[in-house]
Amino acid sequence: MEELFAAWRFAFERLRAGWRLMLVAAVGVMAAATLLAVAPIYANAMSDLGVRFRLEQGLPEPSDRVVHVNVENMLLGDPVQQATRRAMDEVTEARVGWLGSEVIAEERSPRFDLSFTAFVDEAPEGPVAAPERTDDPLRQPWGAFLFWLSDFEDHVTVTEGRLPGPSSDGAEVVLPDGFQRHAALGDQIEVNGPRYDNCERVPASEDPEEAAAEVRCLPSTFIVTTATATIVGFVAPDDPDDLRWQFFQGEWEAPDEPFMPRIPAGEPTVEVGLALAGRGSMPLLTTEDQYFGAFAQQLPELGTRHRVGLVPDLDAIQLGEVPRIIDDLSAWRSDINDTLGLTAPARLNLLSQLERFRNTQTYSQIPLLLILIQVVGIVLYYVVMVMGMLLDRQSEEIGVYRSRGASTPQLVGFTLIEGIVLAVPAALLGPWLASQVVGLLGYTGTFEPITGGSALPAAITSSAYLLAAAGASLSLLAMLLPSFAAARRGIVDVKREQSRPPGRGFIQRYFLDFAVVGLALLLLWQLDQRGSVFDPDSIGGWSSDPLLLLSPFVFTLAVAGMVLRFYPPLLRLVVRILLAFKGTAVAIGLRRAGRSPAAYARLMLLVLMATAVGTFAASYGPTVDRSLEERVRYASGVDVRATIAESGQREAAAGLEEVRAIEGVRDATLIHRARLAALNGTQVPVIAIDVERAASMLWFRDDFAEEPLAGLLRPLQSLVPAGGGLVLPDDATELEVGMLVEGGVQRALIRVRFRDADGRFLHTVLQQPEEPTAGWFTATAPVPTHLTAPLAVVSLHVTDLRGQNLRTDGSITFDDVAAVRPGGERVLLDGFEAGFNWSMYAQGDAVETFEVVSEEPLTGEQAARWTWGTTITPRGRILALADPAVPLAAIMNGPAMGTFGTGPGGLAHVSMADFAVPLAVRGTAELFPTLAPESGFVIVNIDHFRSLAGTVGYEEGLVATELWLDFEGTLPLAEQRAIVAVLEDPATSPLLLEGEIRHQQAELAQVKADPTLQASGSGILVVAFIAVLGLSTLGFLVTLVLGARARATEFAVLRAVGSSPRQILRSMLLEWGVVLLIGGTIGVLLGRRVASVMLSFLDVTDEGERVLPPFILETNWVTLALGVGLLVALVLAGLAVSWVSAMRRASAAQLRVTQ
Repeated sequence: MEELFAAWRFAFERLRAGWRLMLVAAVGVMAAATLLAVAPIYANAMSDLGVRFRLEQGLPEPSDRVVHVNVENMLLGDPVQQATRRAMDEVTEARVGWLGSEVIAEERSPRFDLSFTAFVDEAPEGPVAAPERTDDPLRQPWGAFLFWLSDFEDHVTVTEGRLPGPSSDGAEVVLPDGFQRHAALGDQIEVNGPRYDNCERVPASEDPEEAAAEVRCLPSTFIVTTATATIVGFVAPDDPDDLRWQFFQGEWEAPDEPFMPRIPAGEPTVEVGLALAGRGSMPLLTTEDQYFGAFAQQLPELGTRHRVGLVPDLDAIQLGEVPRIIDDLSAWRSDINDTLGLTAPARLNLLSQLERFRNTQTYSQIPLLLILIQVVGIVLYYVVMVMGMLLDRQSEEIGVYRSRGASTPQLVGFTLIEGIVLAVPAALLGPWLASQVVGLLGYTGTFEPITGGSALPAAITSSAYLLAAAGASLSLLAMLLPSFAAARRGIVDVKREQSRPPGRGFIQRYFLDFAVVGLALLLLWQLDQRGSVFDPDSIGGWSSDPLLLLSPFVFTLAVAGMVLRFYPPLLRLVVRILLAFKGTAVAIGLRRAGRSPAAYARLMLLVLMATAVGTFAASYGPTVDRSLEERVRYASGVDVRATIAESGQREAAAGLEEVRAIEGVRDATLIHRARLAALNGTQVPVIAIDVERAASMLWFRDDFAEEPLAGLLRPLQSLVPAGGGLVLPDDATELEVGMLVEGGVQRALIRVRFRDADGRFLHTVLQQPEEPTAGWFTATAPVPTHLTAPLAVVSLHVTDLRGQNLRTDGSITFDDVAAVRPGGERVLLDGFEAGFNWSMYAQGDAVETFEVVSEEPLTGEQAARWTWGTTITPRGRILALADPAVPLAAIMNGPAMGTFGTGPGGLAHVSMADFAVPLAVRGTAELFPTLAPESGFVIVNIDHFRSLAGTVGYEEGLVATELWLDFEGTLPLAEQRAIVAVLEDPATSPLLLEGEIRHQQAELAQVKADPTLQASGSGILVVAFIAVLGLSTLGFLVTLVLGARARATEFAVLRAVGSSPRQILRSMLLEWGVVLLIGGTIGVLLGRRVASVMLSFLDVTDEGERVLPPFILETNWVTLALGVGLLVALVLAGLAVSWVSAMRRASAAQLRVTQ
């Protein structure tokens, strides 16, 4: 240790003598310390923005911004349960009290029936609206709740009267200001609580017959809880927007009249639910002393709800407090439920939002941290390279010291002292510089939507100093590595190495570079097998393989190893080939690079790695932005997608035209979404779409299918309208069918299915003779009269009747299907003579036939015969008129075709109303918007689907389940939101919708505003790219300057033998241009590969679910070109300066000096 610092004075002299190169090395040391310090500062800045955003967006309602737990049915007068209340309050204070300014407790009684004792006889029979202004209140029965809210007295203003006094004066309450229309000071009120009897409440049987036969308990004893109180004042909240009032489940606004629905003995109604929630009730507020004193004495057995919680100060939540908040809120809930043994539902939206934020934060920062560490590795390589150049210049001096007895520790001590001088300031200044860099990012266009054009909030943390010290220490170690090698060479070794090219190093001699390549190939194979470095199927949502996360670093090392090994021999080979063309530039430039390639290879690696980082930086933002945008577009599919309420599905078609007429709506359509079963019982999602409209509305990506959306959907269209049938005369009143039954009379119930001009379907029963009939008979069915003409017969529904006839074979022959007009005129619809336009859809594996026969026709030469075999279970079948749309043309993906056991161009059968109907696979797609591919999907034409559904009696398939809407292309977001608000409001919407409406542009705007998703990685990668690009440029310029000075004699000789300055310039451009070209090209390819690996976190969500659609790597080539172009421009400028300097030195005087 003493030898390391023995020559410290001499080390400072060396440092001053070589200050220029040491300054270049200092830039790298400072960059390493700053980049590592940037990581925690930037992460904290983005996380602070992220947690603010998450809480603002995830807790939009005031009720979401409080936390509380509730315990129901706590007896008001029970001392044990009063102690339990106090325990709940104490646990709350101990666990989460630090989150807010105070713990708030609330008590709420069940609903009372309230009456005014002095005005019972004068009360109206039903609720009456009280006048706005009156001196004489309208006193009538009310529903009421008794409340106590901790310290409410300090947050209200008494507008009339006073607050309740001590409980010894009797029960007293106050009412919200505005109830003066309904009550007056001094009024005596009586409240009647729940009624109890001596009957045990036993649930009724689920079997209707058993339930009807059960004997109901007749109570013989009744208990009614009753209390009286005096109204002593009216109060108003000091601040109605104070979040503490979210604990108060009453209304401050006085209603015009009481809401008094009749409470039935059976199932509760919606009105009863609203009444029990407090609608139209009178809130009675009192103090804690009154609540647990006077009222507890009158109502000791009353079960009340105790609520305790607090209002967290969301603005004061710091990033470092998030883990503690999560732990404390979870422990609070556990203490109440487990430790105290209570059943306490909780409102903890804050907890769920913070847990989601923490998962998202960890999930998105892992790849960025790793890539930043790799960037620091590039910086350290720069430091090693610069120190190598410095030690090369000092090699003879160090060799002399070594030859004269200096030890290795003494020589290494020179570099150690120089490194300490550089590392200490870097460790101290790095965090401050990092904070300034992070703050400046707020002014960039990427962050302007988040920061509003101001600086990012950047706070220096202790971890920033630790990482800065780590970066400086690593830089110091990088400086020492070349010094160890230099300190072991004496002057003889130095001269020998100068006289011949250096040999292979330790890594190449033992083929360690090939070992790294092997590891890289192994990791590449694993990535191809898994598809991502993140595993979405792990316990807890997602996980990552640390070795696979480091795969980009391994790839970089492998590429670097191969460049160092193969660049020199390949370059020499290329030089030999090019020398055949006798070019001066090749002879001067590339030949030198081929003879002494080490310096060029080192610089090429620096350019390569800088370009790789730049490619990743230029790919991260565009790829993430596109992936997040496409997730929203895939999930929504169209501008607006909404589910139609079941009660409004049959009227949806009428409201569709009104939706299309809304200003700003370009188009709208209805679709049907369902899950239908394959014959093996597996459910497959099916959507039936309006093909022409959907093709112009849907978002679609080219890689979803082998052809564009319009071409993919084209096979679903048909020039022939869907729906076959026998068209009836407009005035037809009856349908006649000739029938011949063999093998069992009255085996089947036959219904005739009609379709009208509006596409509606209805059936009537085909009446057969009650007594068995031998030979032909005529069955008749009435034609529906309330449908829109013309009507068409589309099918006969034949259903087996239970009985012994199921066990016999037989057949029914049909002939002469005719319509009967008024007056008895018959119009033949189908005599089965010209052709057979019928088909049969059977159930299950039934072996039945329906075909044309020539035996025993009623008239003519042919009839149609349905033949059945022996069966046990009653079945059904559809004898349907041929439909040009059947089999249904369908688009499927691979899993769906696997479920149906078919392929492209093949047929499949799906169960529709228990009948097997055919589908024809006319196209395939890997993905389709709004559909998950794992379970398969089927896409069909909605007109064809409705036609077939109506034919087979699949009533659910006749209605629309979703509304798809497309806005005008330039419609502003605000106007889009206004249209969506119209659709959300049942009072204004033409369609009755339910659930959440998916508004694509609103979701995109929210995604773009989320700093944890939008700009979290882009900023730090831009900083890294700028740093690496700057270091590469600086390293290139230093190499050019030192190289030009070292080659002054060579250039002088070239000038002396006749080479012109331009020829020398061309040779320099060629030798360094090759370095830039090869390094840049390999760097771009490597950067794209690194980006694809590190961005694979986009394949899974923070909750472990696979992302649809998969991300596509996208690179901002303009940004990358500007960065590389800047590097090239600065290198060319440095090359020009070096050339001018070299030409001034390349003179005869230089030759005389070297003689």
